[in-house]
Amino acid sequence: MSYVAPLTLLSASVVLDASLDGWALLEPSGERDREFRYPVSFSRGFSSPPIVHVGLIGLDVSNGDNLRVRVRALDITESGFTLWAATWWNTKIWSVEVSVARHRHVADRTSSKGAGCAGVALVARG
Repeated sequence: MSYVAPLTLLSASVVLDASLDGWALLEPSGERDREFRYPVSFSRGFSSPPIVHVGLIGLDVSNGDNLRVRVRALDITESGFTLWAATWWNTKIWSVEVSVARHRHVADRTSSKGAGCAGVALVARG
């Protein structure tokens, strides 16, 4: 019989929009890519970087051109990551809503008192 480690999962949603400083997804740029980076931190650090999944769950875009958007988790560390959204050509994006799921095996806790993933929240920086 093989051992399967329990898995703890944390999820949240983050809304990125034109009200944030540095928003670059609204003004068309021709062929040049436009991107926005948003730092997110975990309320508690971990002994190693977790696995982070992001998914697109909402958009507010112009209907005057094709829809072009990418979202990714970049620079994942023990304490947080950078949420990245990008578009290109003439697409105008007012907001992007992203779901974030992060998980670690329970066996990879940061202390023997169970301070691993359970109860850890995402905290937006910026």
